[in-house]
Amino acid sequence: MKDNGLLFLSFHVGDEVLHVNSLFDEEVMLDYIFFNTDEIVRLLDKHKFRIIEALTRYPYDGYEYGGKKDILYVKGLMRNCLSIFSRITLR
Repeated sequence: MKDNGLLFLSFHVGDEVLHVNSLFDEEVMLDYIFFNTDEIVRLLDKHKFRIIEALTRYPYDGYEYGGKKDILYVKGLMRNCLSIFSRITLR
């Protein structure tokens, strides 16, 4: 990400980890980690990212997992990008 670069950030909203053993009739081992929107926004703000637009998307019935997803369009600095993502992924 370049300084003043743009970033689209999308995540499942919640506080759980969903483990999946089967996907499209194939055996898999996947963990989906859900995030709290307020926590993500607080971290973005703390690291000087500016939210340009935010929206919530609900799943397509019968095609996706039933939880909602938040999508954030943000602007920030490269040096701040590395710092915030280490905090988000190391829950």
